[in-house]
Amino acid sequence: MKSFERLLSLLSTIPDPRRASRIRKNPGIFARLRSFGYNILRTNQSGTIAQDRYAAALGGLKSILAMTVS
Repeated sequence: MKSFERLLSLLSTIPDPRRASRIRKNPGIFARLRSFGYNILRTNQSGTIAQDRYAAALGGLKSILAMTVS
């Protein structure tokens, strides 16, 4: 049984192209998207950034589209 568990642990360390993350492949694109989203939140800031992110998540697409982009 231990040899089977060891085999599973060894197989899980082998890279699998099906599990490749898009963020790891294109980190620059996602960094720009995060920066863009942060700038929109900062422009429309009503409380703290954390509170505004939470409100946008609860409000859904309607609250996100209501934000101004400058």
